Amino acid sequence: MRNVIRLMVAVVLVGAVKVSAQDLSRGRNELGLAGIIRLDEPAPLDYMVFMDAKYGRFVRDKLQIGAIATVFATDVSWTLTVGPLVEYNFDLGNRWPRLTPWVPFVGASVALATAEIDEDWAVDVERAETRAESSSGVAITGETGIKRFLSDSVALTASFNFSWSSDDVFNGESDAQNILLGIRAYF
Repeated sequence: MRNVIRLMVAVVLVGAVKVSAQDLSRGRNELGLAGIIRLDEPAPLDYMVFMDAKYGRFVRDKLQIGAIATVFATDVSWTLTVGPLVEYNFDLGNRWPRLTPWVPFVGASVALATAEIDEDWAVDVERAETRAESSSGVAITGETGIKRFLSDSVALTASFNFSWSSDDVFNGESDAQNILLGIRAYF
């Protein structure tokens, strides 16, 4: 939790620095990495990691399409999702020039999801023998957040991500909600 607070303070301090306008025009590429890592999960879990990697190309100004791969893992389960994504970015600088480096966005993806979970982990954590249960399904994800441009080619992101799946692929559940922090590069 302290690391999240430190990152938020760093983003606010960087916000005091003037940056030039971002370029989200047609033909530009975006590469992103976002996630969370929690090491103090409640028993019987020891850790939880959620990471996503994105690549998108702006097909119109502020509108991009691309691909996303997500990994969700704990010490008793893992999930992998892969699929296409679409994201729209809002330009606040047209109306409020002081907000030029801040870009809100919304995105969605439909992905194939596969997972493996130890089916006895909640019942008997002392048991030496474990059995794994696999599941697969279609995952639909929605995301909303904000980008803070540090330069024309780098932005920090903070977003809320909600995922739903046709099977129990998110740590034995059919849905998951996460707050993600990340970085995006533009070229």
